[in-house]
Amino acid sequence: MQSGMQQPVKAFDLLPVLEYTAPSGHPTCISVAGNDIYVGYNTGHVRHFLVSSSTNSATGRTKYSVRFLDEMIGASRKVVSHLIIAPTIARVIGLAESSLFIGDMFSMVLAQSYSRSTPKSVTCISVNEGSTSYEMEIAVCVAKKKSVLLMMVTAERFVVKQDISNLAGVPVAVTWHGSVILLAYESCYSLFN
Repeated sequence: MQSGMQQPVKAFDLLPVLEYTAPSGHPTCISVAGNDIYVGYNTGHVRHFLVSSSTNSATGRTKYSVRFLDEMIGASRKVVSHLIIAPTIARVIGLAESSLFIGDMFSMVLAQSYSRSTPKSVTCISVNEGSTSYEMEIAVCVAKKKSVLLMMVTAERFVVKQDISNLAGVPVAVTWHGSVILLAYESCYSLFN
């Protein structure tokens, strides 16, 4: 290869997941955990797909296949706007309209044990991307109309660790990394440490 010439690099292959989506409406969000893909829809459905790959020994080319495994309907038949996959506790956490729902990530059955402790009037959610907890719980930030809840989610329930009130408005987006939480409002941002 001559000096200064660049060779094109193929970063990834597109997988035909969307061809399987027609029966459940239009995709609205997606989350991935390993080879498992979870897609939320405008009908309240969450569908679980498995991606597998095989390499042709003669050509060296990798072939990908996507297989539909199962689906569940969230707590309401409303638009699923956000999905969090928590492999350590085998849970799918979803937000549909202003309601959280939790299901088993393999059987795709809604978990009833959360019903009493599930926050209401939720505007957005985020998992703590910088969490050092690798045990049987995950750290989740739940933004509501007037407050933010920092919670630990276990295989059986939500546990509120901190409630932050007096927000600058209604959060429209949230992200959490380590000890820093960033809230976005219609016209400004707030940073909590």
